Amino acid sequence: MELPIFVTAEQMIEIDRRSQSEFFIPQILLMENAGKAVADEIALDLGTLRDKKIAVVSGKGNNGGDGFVAAKWLHYYRYGHISVYSPQESCPKDGSLGLNARILGRLGMRIMPYNALCDSDLSFDVIVDAIFGTGFRGVPNGQYDKVIKYINSSNSRVFSVDIPSGLHPDTGEAIGECVRAYKTVTFGLPKRGFYRAEGPLHCGRIVVSNPGFPPELLDEFRSDRACRQ
Repeated sequence: MELPIFVTAEQMIEIDRRSQSEFFIPQILLMENAGKAVADEIALDLGTLRDKKIAVVSGKGNNGGDGFVAAKWLHYYRYGHISVYSPQESCPKDGSLGLNARILGRLGMRIMPYNALCDSDLSFDVIVDAIFGTGFRGVPNGQYDKVIKYINSSNSRVFSVDIPSGLHPDTGEAIGECVRAYKTVTFGLPKRGFYRAEGPLHCGRIVVSNPGFPPELLDEFRSDRACRQ
């Protein structure tokens, strides 16, 4: 089977950078569109969610901000009971992540620490994995190791934001704990690691959404990638 056009993590970072610097698309808008795409995919997949329990597990970076936005939109849609978890001891205050954390606070949505999730006996219909993005390298340890183990041991449908947390975006290797997603909602273009090594075992179904990257820019990278294959 012919593989789709994909990009490396470095190329994806370049697409993101140029979207902001050359096309003047603000990061906060890209984050808003990405998070809404995740919420919409959950709604499309599960239909009515009014009686569903949803956990959004966010990290410290922009991937975590996407998760906060997804939680906000699920709240707007009035879908079920939404719990939000973050490694931060207190809500972040700076940048796009901090702004979206403050929005959740104003909406009355409390952001809780990971141990409130891992040490509870709650069960969720859906878990949103927004812990690590394509910039992650290494082995999840400490609280991250623990929370990924919790996610994988649940019977929830897991939706990963951009990439399953713990998966190397280029090699597809899962060194240490790695989220096993039911569905991965990725942005711009698929990542090379989705189709290599352990990638196919962790990504589930892959859905590609464009959060606002200019089509001209994506086409440039598609053409470059096609020429190299």
